[in-house]
Amino acid sequence: MDPRPEKELDKLLATFGPVIIGSNFDLYGLLDLEGRVIDVFGMIFDPTAVDPALLSGQKFSETVFWQSSEVTPNLLDKAVNDAAAGKPARIILDFRKNADEKVALEVRIIRLENTDRLFISGIVVNGRHGWLTDAEGLEGQMLLAAENASIGLYYWDLEQDRIFATPTCNELFGLAAHGSFSYDDYIQAVHPDDRGFVDDLIQTARRKGTKYCDEFRVLYADGSVDWIWADGRCFLDGNKLPNRMMGVVRNVTEQKLAAEELVRVHELERRARNEAVEAIKGKDFFINFVSHELRSPLNTIQGWATILLTKELGEEKRRSAFQAIDRSARLQAKILNDLVDYSRVASGRIRLQYTPTNLVALVRNSFEDQRPDAEAKGLKFEMASDAEVVPFLGDANRLQQVFSNLLSNAIKFTPDDGMVSVNITTGSETVEISVTDTGRGISSASLPVIFNQFSQGDISGANSELGLGLGLSLVKVLVSKHRGNVRAESEGLGKGARFTVVFPLTDSVLLEEPQRPSATVDPVKRLDGIRVYVVEDDADSREVLDLFLTQNGADVIAFDSARSALESMTGRKDRPTSVLISDLGMPDEDGYTLIRKLRALDPAQGGDIPAIALSAFTSDDSKQRAVESGFDRYSTKPFDQDILINDILELADRSRPAS
Repeated sequence: MDPRPEKELDKLLATFGPVIIGSNFDLYGLLDLEGRVIDVFGMIFDPTAVDPALLSGQKFSETVFWQSSEVTPNLLDKAVNDAAAGKPARIILDFRKNADEKVALEVRIIRLENTDRLFISGIVVNGRHGWLTDAEGLEGQMLLAAENASIGLYYWDLEQDRIFATPTCNELFGLAAHGSFSYDDYIQAVHPDDRGFVDDLIQTARRKGTKYCDEFRVLYADGSVDWIWADGRCFLDGNKLPNRMMGVVRNVTEQKLAAEELVRVHELERRARNEAVEAIKGKDFFINFVSHELRSPLNTIQGWATILLTKELGEEKRRSAFQAIDRSARLQAKILNDLVDYSRVASGRIRLQYTPTNLVALVRNSFEDQRPDAEAKGLKFEMASDAEVVPFLGDANRLQQVFSNLLSNAIKFTPDDGMVSVNITTGSETVEISVTDTGRGISSASLPVIFNQFSQGDISGANSELGLGLGLSLVKVLVSKHRGNVRAESEGLGKGARFTVVFPLTDSVLLEEPQRPSATVDPVKRLDGIRVYVVEDDADSREVLDLFLTQNGADVIAFDSARSALESMTGRKDRPTSVLISDLGMPDEDGYTLIRKLRALDPAQGGDIPAIALSAFTSDDSKQRAVESGFDRYSTKPFDQDILINDILELADRSRPAS
């Protein structure tokens, strides 16, 4: 190989003379094997106002001269690659002389022997290519107008099997603007997924002498895809044989994408509109449903309260009235708790605390908690397990909520003297917990949606204590968060139901037995000797809390505002064992302000008094804010009597004076 390959053009010029080369070629020069310019010359550059010496080092196909179409640079690159591989390349391309003028240039590229250089030469083609060469007058003007409008035209002489195509037509199918055009080129350029139907379209029109019109995709060598609109017709001769076909092609990619985007936007608008309508319906349904479910127990409470206030009742009737009020109040509390839990699930704010636990003991706890209700209805209530210990990593409180919901539903919808059973079966990789009842069952229509929110199955003829239908929805969510699944089975109405929870077995090591979520109070333990400051702006709530604590032995001092409580508590000189219980949502100064002011005081002034926040707000944010403000415990309304007493006893030990 020549040690100075950059002088190859000098050798050519020395051998043939610049006049010979310059007079025979409108463009000539040397490129490297990647198509970058080493030297280029030629009279074709004269009208471009570009010094070709400035092109040195640039990739020739990326210069402005070949930007007449998107296809032209790719075709020139292919010719360079062919020549670099030892295959001489010949191609006709449009050379752009300026913004308004281009000429057809026949380009040839060969690799110089024993070098890594390519010799490129070009000759301007006289006139235009193909059927445009002889186009004159109005017909020629129409053809040139079609070119300027980027519309491709073709004429197919079927008898001679020869196609005349405009440069735009060639380029739309990925061919050189002035190269030959055949039906095989046409079909091979079509996207493989569209090729079959396009071929059928053309062949049908050719056989019958009919018109065709359709859209399809073309696939280019670089992998890009465009949409083409084709419209054409075949003509038959006197013997009804096809003799010629002509057609029009146009790139409609932008219009196609715009149409698809318009359809997508319309679909999004339709969905948004439907979702808005459904949201409004859902909101109305939710409000009406919750209103109904809250009013039903409220009706019982209000009715019995009115009777107790206005009528003289016997002891047995009074006891029955109070039991009905208690049941209704507990039902309302359950409805509210379900709403809060569902809100946390819907907003993604539900948090689980996973600890190793014994799943069998956990299920048994839920089973025993529901036994009183089952026995009150005279139900046969049974539990069986093939193992005493099943280690499982989960949130014990939330899992007990799962099984308590399933058991309470089974008891609620099973008639008196029926049966509810729990069965635990362990396998090699999973454990199944099934709750089976002989209740009113589930229809085939309700089974697929039984775990949806607000779904209650078939409610016709059911009792009034249905609830919101959120329990099973929560069950499904909580089970899935423990990597399990739950299914419902029933042979139909009146034939009972079975709910089965399946969990994957884990290798967790048990730390301790699961604890029941609510503690019981030793009846011997009372609040004697403990002063409880109660701050509650609602008179009825304050009176109930005062009476309850007093009956359990506490010395209660109640206040209706944070200001009055602060003035009284900080002015006292006696320091008995004391605990503060304060509402949070109060006018003027709320419970958060009260506790912050107390915590700012010295211990001798009551700054370290143990405090319990009592609020109807149940969100995690409210609890966190209360603790950060200075409260030691957080209890929700309506308060659990046993838990509240235990909290007071525990906190009182902290404030009890040392003996």
